Amino acid sequence: MRDILEPLTQALERIQSGGERAGDVDLVRNQVIRMRTAQQRDRGVMVGTATHIEVHTGDVFHVVLTPEIWDRLFPPRRFQVAPPTSLFTGREKEVEDLREKLSAGTTSVLVTGIRGMGGIGKTELARMVAEVTLAQCPDGQIQVDMQKDGVALKPEEILRSIITSLEPSARLPDELPQLAAIYRDLLKGRRGLLLLDNARDGRGLDALLPPPQGWAVIVTSRTRFHVQGMIKVDLELLAPEEAHRLMRRHLEGSGRSVTDEDIEVLCKRCGYLPLAIRVAASYLATYVDWPVARYLEALEECRLECLKLEDADHADVGAVLQVSIDQLRDRDPVQSGQWRTLAVFPTL
Repeated sequence: MRDILEPLTQALERIQSGGERAGDVDLVRNQVIRMRTAQQRDRGVMVGTATHIEVHTGDVFHVVLTPEIWDRLFPPRRFQVAPPTSLFTGREKEVEDLREKLSAGTTSVLVTGIRGMGGIGKTELARMVAEVTLAQCPDGQIQVDMQKDGVALKPEEILRSIITSLEPSARLPDELPQLAAIYRDLLKGRRGLLLLDNARDGRGLDALLPPPQGWAVIVTSRTRFHVQGMIKVDLELLAPEEAHRLMRRHLEGSGRSVTDEDIEVLCKRCGYLPLAIRVAASYLATYVDWPVARYLEALEECRLECLKLEDADHADVGAVLQVSIDQLRDRDPVQSGQWRTLAVFPTL
């Protein structure tokens, strides 16, 4: 451990004091990438209020970086994909399959489409894949939300966002063909990943594909669509054992004792949907005096009202599902009406 810690500590101290030497930033950045990519249990990277290295027993240590130092190592305009949640559970096969495909290299753009219902974990899976392929993306991992307030962004808006991520001072034209030419020229010869999150459909995606070689694209969407050569990943609900594991991980450290039977019923009432499980577990972990049996009764009586956290972003299962309902109504009013008619039949 000493051969890693000493140069790492010295480089961090010089960067922190403003007296860095040539190669210090690269040394720390490469070590952080290795630690994050390997996902070592005894060595981790965290963001905190002061940059330092916490040395524990044996070979266990953690690197703590201030947001300012983190930005020095990974400029936020180029490395925009947030790390996955530390409680990411399951999907091992999907992560490994996509890691192998994205790491293999190809002469054409590798496009992966992750599709699934709202709350099923499409973005978290994409973030996990980005995490384990970080070393293959030295020139950036760029994320673009394909919608704003439920309205799909135009290809021109998305291209401007990506171009300015790499060249903030670039003067850009308004026309799509000229923007696309600048975009392809800028990405040519670089290696990275482009995450196009929350695509409403496949329209306009062709204009966003980077030049061949060096770049991979992940598209997440609630709907099915086709792009030439796209690898399709349809996410299903969690298997019961994965759901149980996710629930238990969220409840760890809360001081609440929950039986295996309670876990099984909770996950079933949550429909094995990752977002619902996360919200339910967070509620139980926060309100430890509320009996599990009482919460299960409430889930039975008013499920969506009990799967909402008022003080957390993206933690309202009803709101997430409502987006899918609205999109279906806009796309196919007849099918939307039929779907609502089916709602009179109980499911669980």
